[in-house]
Amino acid sequence: GKNFYNCDIGVVITNRSYTTSAKELAKKNGIWLWDRTKIIELMKVANCREENTAISARSDESKLHKKEWDNKQQFEEYCVELLSERGFLWIFPPSEGKTNKINLVATKGLLNYAVRCEYCSCEVPEQVISETVQGRTECQCDCGIVIANNSFTTAAQELAKKERILLWDGQSFT
Repeated sequence: GKNFYNCDIGVVITNRSYTTSAKELAKKNGIWLWDRTKIIELMKVANCREENTAISARSDESKLHKKEWDNKQQFEEYCVELLSERGFLWIFPPSEGKTNKINLVATKGLLNYAVRCEYCSCEVPEQVISETVQGRTECQCDCGIVIANNSFTTAAQELAKKERILLWDGQSFT
């Protein structure tokens, strides 16, 4: 298709990986091959950073307001609404037996997010972030989000930054 359209560069994008012969043929003909892994590689850091900025910027616009929840289940239901409001699609619990560290898996764009809904009466500790990182791996997700009704400890914030876990606390969605 590259010469047919009089282009200098051709790009093939697919959600599957390429065979060795396809890679060799593409290289010989100056065609870039991008599979899902390559796209995620290119977008992961930028998208996670962009998401952090976008969430802060949109916090005032949200139709959802902070409220009191009677139990963890109500808070998880609220988290589903919040994710939906923020443009996430395909929000569902992780596969049975996958992990007990992640409450939801959600998709936005090309990325899958492991979401931990943390309903607690104290600051969210670093351990929750560690468990989210582990759950993100177990669920084969690209990014992680911890949504909490409370704030995060300094250690939790530092680990989240290092591991590219997005933190949404009670102040992010008031």
